[in-house]
Amino acid sequence: MDCLKNNLKISLSILIAFCISFSTLVVFVIQFPTTSDERVFVVGIPDEKKQSEFYLQNFDPRGKKIFIYGSSMVWSIHGNIIEENLQKNELDYEVYNIGIGGTKPENTEKVLDMIISAQPAVVAYGIADRDFITGEWFSEEEKSDEILPEPSRVFGELFSFLEHTFNFDTEFLSRPMGNTLEVLRGPLDAPLLPIIADDAIKRGQEVETYLEDLPPVAENENVIVLKNIITKLRENDIHVIIFVPPVHKYHIEHLSDNQQKYFSNVLETISNDSEIHIYSLYDYYREMDVWYDFIHVTSSPNFLNYSNDISDIFLKELSP
Repeated sequence: MDCLKNNLKISLSILIAFCISFSTLVVFVIQFPTTSDERVFVVGIPDEKKQSEFYLQNFDPRGKKIFIYGSSMVWSIHGNIIEENLQKNELDYEVYNIGIGGTKPENTEKVLDMIISAQPAVVAYGIADRDFITGEWFSEEEKSDEILPEPSRVFGELFSFLEHTFNFDTEFLSRPMGNTLEVLRGPLDAPLLPIIADDAIKRGQEVETYLEDLPPVAENENVIVLKNIITKLRENDIHVIIFVPPVHKYHIEHLSDNQQKYFSNVLETISNDSEIHIYSLYDYYREMDVWYDFIHVTSSPNFLNYSNDISDIFLKELSP
């Protein structure tokens, strides 16, 4: 009986959080139109104002700009810190963090024309293993003997329906309570992405499974599309920088040897075929207590290592 009550409480809590998140999502989608009449959802990063300036195309097109792009794994990069670091070295750029939660190369082409039309001097693209290794949050074998269905499985099926039926980005909905707080963070000036204890991060990582049935790297759709993106940016005289964002040690340990080797081959293929150096922060902070979950470092202004390390990459690439 106690178990039934607990499941009921969990289900109701998730449902309420989901409804709040979805309502907030709709508001934000309406607020950020693109030039192609599509809607882009953006939230949860230190540079919300600058990000909105990009998606509304509301900035001085004459200034030298750096766009930092990628999934939510780049959200913790503080553009203003990078600007200050570059200015100390007599490099004058405006830095825009324009990451989109859950994006992969194959759906980046939707905003590529916007990026090119804004004429940035530099595009720094953060790519992760999740962009190339197909993943599922919950395995098919997971069953529940409880009277009420497992909330995670129910919402996983709902997210899958939204994603495949409406081409809806569901990464935002996978953590409804946390993401709702992130949405509300700006108006309330609440702390950015709090630090979570290691044991909680480990429990979260353990529910994520990755598929081993991987296509040959040369046939991976995201590899092909990313190489095309690099080519198109270069054709428009945009300097391209590719980097790998950091992940928690539990995420690295959770991947099989085959999956880690596959990601290494992906990076090598992109680097060789596109003749580009790929900077890796993959395991930079793996032992540090600075994590929000297993793939996101905190974006707290008290932790600026990520922003400073990205600054160092820019200095290497842009200094005379």
